[in-house]
Amino acid sequence: MKTTHQQDKIFQEGKNKTFRQPAVAGQFYPLDKIALEKNIDEYLDQAEIFAPAGNYLPILILPHAGYEFSGSIAAVGFKQIQDVEINRVILLGRSHQHCFSGVSADTNDVWQTPLGDLDVDREWIESIKKYGFINDNGIVHQYEHSLEVMTPFIRKIFEDKAKIVPLLIGDNDGLDFQNIAQVLMDNIDYQTLLIISTDLSHYPDYRNAQNVDRATIQAVLSGNLDQFQAKMNTLKLSQVGKNNIDTLACAEPALSIAESLAEKLSSEPLLFKYANSGDIYLESQDRVVGYAAIGFYTDKKLMDRRHGLTAAHTANFQFADDLFAWTNNGLNRNQQEEALAIARQSIENYFGNRDYSRPIYGIFNSRRGVFVTLKKDGQLRGCIGNFEPDKNLAENIKEMALAAAFADPRFSSLQKDELKNINIEISVLSPMRKIDDPETIEVGKHGVYIAKGICSGVFLPQVATEEGWNREQFLDNLCEHKAGIDKNSWRDRSASLYIFTAQIFREGAE
Repeated sequence: MKTTHQQDKIFQEGKNKTFRQPAVAGQFYPLDKIALEKNIDEYLDQAEIFAPAGNYLPILILPHAGYEFSGSIAAVGFKQIQDVEINRVILLGRSHQHCFSGVSADTNDVWQTPLGDLDVDREWIESIKKYGFINDNGIVHQYEHSLEVMTPFIRKIFEDKAKIVPLLIGDNDGLDFQNIAQVLMDNIDYQTLLIISTDLSHYPDYRNAQNVDRATIQAVLSGNLDQFQAKMNTLKLSQVGKNNIDTLACAEPALSIAESLAEKLSSEPLLFKYANSGDIYLESQDRVVGYAAIGFYTDKKLMDRRHGLTAAHTANFQFADDLFAWTNNGLNRNQQEEALAIARQSIENYFGNRDYSRPIYGIFNSRRGVFVTLKKDGQLRGCIGNFEPDKNLAENIKEMALAAAFADPRFSSLQKDELKNINIEISVLSPMRKIDDPETIEVGKHGVYIAKGICSGVFLPQVATEEGWNREQFLDNLCEHKAGIDKNSWRDRSASLYIFTAQIFREGAE
């Protein structure tokens, strides 16, 4: 059969391509296409969306264990960009197999997955080499699992529309994280996604993993390279080598690059989900690995200026104005009214008065700690809250409102005829931050959580103002009356102090 010159050329190009075959299919995820697709579909179906589709989410931090352990966590991250047009995915991790200097790019043209092939963006890789920190090394990628486990998700979501850039860090000595982040900043656009592939702590028991992973996640959520490295260095000195902790995050250098890039992009972090292997296998909680899915959202205006994009270029992208309003100013007036309506409706629905309606603002898909306070004739009638919810803001408000009404052990359950005289106040909390110096606390601005042994207590920021307390009185009362510990525990530093801020709003306020 005769062929045209063009057909011969296409055939020859295909023939000359090099392919990386899956190294861990059948181990970390199913080798069978149908089983794998079913696996991923189930994870994505169960995953929660935290912001409206179309947000610019340039950075994802995802775990890379076997799918039975961390697939559901990774899926939450992928869920956020499921409907976003992406044409390039940079995969950045740390080699688990080889020691080498710098950052190595895979030399293959195509990565194969059971769901289909993914082209490697060789052109983009070649364009970045001039900056001097990337070298070609296909050998270090051959059996590496940390990037490969992302590829079935990428192929499933983006099909063949997205190319990948597989990059592995070896020895990070001498790496200029800020310079690498700047190179990325200058060479990415709205259709580029950076995925940092990392697990968290290896291999403490369940409780120690929760504690150390919480601290690592707080470091990541700083979105600032200097703060991240300082916190991680402190953690490593105090934790690694103790309680069977081998490492805090296996791709910490990749996280450093992400932190620097996030800072340059003025990104706002959001923790989507955390778990450890002990949550999946309850009988194996004596030796676990931690997993988190974290995203960094970026204001479109910065990227517009950076890349000179016009309105026509950005017309297809919808951004979460609600989300950015949250990060800059908290909930706006309309959103506050929505939050208060959620709280009241949940209580009224308990009494059978009305149905609960879903919130209309995308910001309620994010997660924040919440306290709901009920007052009757100006006197406290119930107050319950949490700092680290496992549900979105709307559901958290709903549950805390019900708990304040019916589960505060200091009060009897709210009665139906009392509801008309109840005023609802909501405090939406920032993440907690540990402090060493009590003088850091600003009365009226900071809420304080104190912990000593198994005892703990918390005061919201408004308590000091309402009671007319100064800092010393605030902390004395917190120790003695809330935590049940000696009132000098904050003075002698025998207790741990954490501060947070809160956006406080109530019914009937102007």
